[in-house]
Amino acid sequence: MQLAESQAMIGQKLDDAMTLARAGQLDAAETSLHQILIAAPDHPDALQLLGMVARSRGDHDAAIALFDRSLAVRPDQSHVLNNLGNSLTDSGRHTEAAQAYERALALNPGYAEARMNLALARLALGQPASACDTLQPALGAGPNRARAWAILGRALGDMKQGARAIDAWRTALRLRSGHLPWLHNLAVALRLTGRAREALPIFRECAARSPHEAKIHYNLGHCLQDLGQIDAATDAYRRAIRLTPADAEIHDSLSRMLWQHGRVHAHVQSYRDALVDHPDDPGLLAGLANRLTLVGEPQAAADLLAPAIARGI
Repeated sequence: MQLAESQAMIGQKLDDAMTLARAGQLDAAETSLHQILIAAPDHPDALQLLGMVARSRGDHDAAIALFDRSLAVRPDQSHVLNNLGNSLTDSGRHTEAAQAYERALALNPGYAEARMNLALARLALGQPASACDTLQPALGAGPNRARAWAILGRALGDMKQGARAIDAWRTALRLRSGHLPWLHNLAVALRLTGRAREALPIFRECAARSPHEAKIHYNLGHCLQDLGQIDAATDAYRRAIRLTPADAEIHDSLSRMLWQHGRVHAHVQSYRDALVDHPDDPGLLAGLANRLTLVGEPQAAADLLAPAIARGI
């Protein structure tokens, strides 16, 4: 095959593969890309597209290996470095991910997506101040400005700078009005700074818009509890429990609140109710045993745990 014909074939196969991948036809896209590699084993575009296919399938190790191969051939691909960082993030390898994003930004300082991904990696590494510094160039302009402000809100929250976090969330919402996850995070930030009364209508709006999201009902319960609305808080916690019956943290919050307000029977019953459907859940078993001990029933707690211990739970 002549060089021009070979290059034309490769170009067509790449176009076909991208079209197929966008349509979700990953097997066909992979076949087309492997045909390219038969003719050109180190073709960087084919390798990086195969990496994207592997990541779409959740095969992060394969994706990382393919992105590395593409970069070995052509190191100056900022978008491939960003994709490598994403796959490393998927694998929980946040230090290496941050290094990949840094390399992408060294090649292209205006690459907003890589900048925000680097900030998220630094948050995952427990470096919120560094994440804030990373975000500064992305806050002023550009199509991703709203997301940059939202990530800044997270970073400031991690730094316990509640007032600044609230301002960041409000700015993000001005740029992308009504975005539900950010609205919920604004309500959380308000509550954590002692502004539960301001947070309450926002939590209620979020719960109405996303009635099947347990986390929203859970945080609504905390907000109502802060305001002394114990019956309403109980209802919110129980809605969260109905959505995620085995979540020991929600049971613990409900149980602790009921205990603090003298509702001893209800305090224990929430765990019993959950164990009907999840009899072997270790968190629920431990929680109920702890509650039984607190109400003066240590033998009942021991009897509850004995079968679980015997079964190796």
